[in-house]
Amino acid sequence: MPEIPLTPFEKGGILQMYFRIFLCVLPAKRNKTDYVCACRRQTKTGYACFFASIHLIVYLCAYMLFADLVGQELLSAHLRSLLAQNRVGQGHLFFSAQAEALPLALAFAQYVHCQNPSVADACGNCQSCKMHQKMQHPDVYYSFPVVQEASTRTSLSQLDLFRKQVLANPYLSLQAWNEALDGAKKQALISVHESVELLRFLQLKSVLGGYKIVLVFGFETLNIAAANKLLKSLEEPEEKVLFLLVAENLELVLPTLRSRVQLHVLERLSLETLTHALLAHTQSQEEAFLLAQSADASYTKALELCQVQNKDQNYFAQFTAWMRICFKKDVSALVQWVDQMAGEGRETQKEFLRYALRMFRAAVLQNYAPNAEIMPLQGEQQVFNAKFAPYIQTNNIIPFQQALENAHQDLLRNAHAKILFLDTSFQLFKALHKP
Repeated sequence: MPEIPLTPFEKGGILQMYFRIFLCVLPAKRNKTDYVCACRRQTKTGYACFFASIHLIVYLCAYMLFADLVGQELLSAHLRSLLAQNRVGQGHLFFSAQAEALPLALAFAQYVHCQNPSVADACGNCQSCKMHQKMQHPDVYYSFPVVQEASTRTSLSQLDLFRKQVLANPYLSLQAWNEALDGAKKQALISVHESVELLRFLQLKSVLGGYKIVLVFGFETLNIAAANKLLKSLEEPEEKVLFLLVAENLELVLPTLRSRVQLHVLERLSLETLTHALLAHTQSQEEAFLLAQSADASYTKALELCQVQNKDQNYFAQFTAWMRICFKKDVSALVQWVDQMAGEGRETQKEFLRYALRMFRAAVLQNYAPNAEIMPLQGEQQVFNAKFAPYIQTNNIIPFQQALENAHQDLLRNAHAKILFLDTSFQLFKALHKP
């Protein structure tokens, strides 16, 4: 990025600062990471940092083009070629275990509707693009899981919240979305009521004359009744109807639905690509590199790691207390711990079990690969891991892992939390004391 010497007038001028930022970024058509770095460099002296931050937030939330995606260049080019050759088909299933498929689906939807697209991307300036930037295009139906209450059975009841969450961070995960739903203890899903609304949308004529697009986030949460109602629409769609389906867990997608759409598996990000993308969220190259290592090739997870340090500390305290209880076989303390954990939301419980699996993995690495380059723990977590690792040996690795993984799978099936955590704890009692 070109360096431009500061003049005395520029140091005190907000408008001049904006001019310098766009002079650095826009002619080269750089991405958001470059824009953020330019903002930071131009506001080093401390002038107008607040206004620059406001402008930066607006910029980050307003666009979702192919150029804004982190990685996925080959898949993006493939999608554009399908549209250019008029072979776009009726349905596409975007799968990413790292929860990175939603931005690609949004970018593709905008490209399909763009009135002046280039070979590489949507224009970002036409009427359709501006509607997409606000998620208010009349020919797009957004479907996503909601908690099934009397007043919130369809996506329309939570559309404003969903729009707010996605515009703030297009790399939205199912975990983050469920937490946005007030941390509800009930499992959010896409029900048959949603299918009825979706089919009603498909019966309407296109407002702007192009494709009618159905974008389904959390497609794996579609229950059987809803799936049966949508099956015919996927098999025999009307002309100019396009389904863009986003999933994080391919195993939970019903095979009858999966076989009727084109599957696109997003590639894992390289460490170099992820590090460059994280420069916008860190203070140095080294910090970005360490964060990329901890995120396990996931940009979504890296963004969450930037925001959930306090949550991670809470999980760490809960995990250490749990392991000490299991080691001592203290049933009285266990009942209190289980009551506390059962009071948490369903998504928080699942996230905690994923954290427990990460701690278990770190203990295994400590024992069998102590010099591994990627160690997911730091600080007091690493100190605890050094003391905890000796109790994870070849005789109990498999029982320990199976207990945690089975508990996570049972939570996905809406198991009773108290019974589940008690049963899992008793299994860990045996595993930690296995001869």
